[in-house]
Amino acid sequence: MKKQLSLLLLIFLLLFTFTACSSGESDDADVTIDDTVDTSSMTAEELLQTSSEKLEAIDSYEMDLTMDMIMSAAGQDMTMHMVSDMTIFNAPVKMKMIMTTEMEIAGQTTSTPMEFYIVEEDENYVMHMSSGDTWIKQSISKDEFEQYDNTENMLLYMDSGVDMEITGTETINGEEAIIIEGTIDLSKMDEILAATGALDSLGTGSDIDTSGLDLGVMPITVWISAETAYPLGYQMDMSELMTGIMAALYSSEEMAGLELDFSVEEYLIDCTLANINNATDFDIPE
Repeated sequence: MKKQLSLLLLIFLLLFTFTACSSGESDDADVTIDDTVDTSSMTAEELLQTSSEKLEAIDSYEMDLTMDMIMSAAGQDMTMHMVSDMTIFNAPVKMKMIMTTEMEIAGQTTSTPMEFYIVEEDENYVMHMSSGDTWIKQSISKDEFEQYDNTENMLLYMDSGVDMEITGTETINGEEAIIIEGTIDLSKMDEILAATGALDSLGTGSDIDTSGLDLGVMPITVWISAETAYPLGYQMDMSELMTGIMAALYSSEEMAGLELDFSVEEYLIDCTLANINNATDFDIPE
């Protein structure tokens, strides 16, 4: 039982780090773009390109991110619901993230609150982190900060879409949004995983090769403001992708001989943006 629970926790760590991490740098951080954009005649590709450029130039925004997962491994079921509320300022970086994760493994339920603050100081970053009553303060490098860079994370997925099509409109946070649907290009998944560092964080990255696996499809929906072309949110279904990635993990030498019988029934990510360029300021707790 202890080995089974350890394997489930390892799987959870992989899924969480892949979702949370991101990579890359914006070369256009100082670009200034007018708020009003004529989107009426734009194609899906043009909308995504314009929205990506505007996202890179945003001064501040607030983000709500939820992640819901239902999976099983080693004969045990696991469900997870994560809610994360973020406020992000760029140039200089100042970020707040309040996150609660509710997880049930083998009938045992836990709820874990976490609080993060990151501020930029002299090209390095200071992180304040709390889980409960204990606070930890530490310096992190620019490279280490990238795993918390939600802006680059969103750009990574928006720029990896294929067969993207406009499918309608919807109201998001009081704004008319153009709906664009398609799939993520999984042919570069090894490259994306290497860039995010998700597998390396487990110490198993060098043993996993997803290039020969059937990773299925990864549907993505993006909502873009019809008036300003700012991104207003996205939704991803990572169920088939995570099943394929975990197939690679438990077929590695370190997992050889283990019968995990792994499957992901549901792995959904929903993200919405609000108060773009008008986020509510905050203080770092003492």
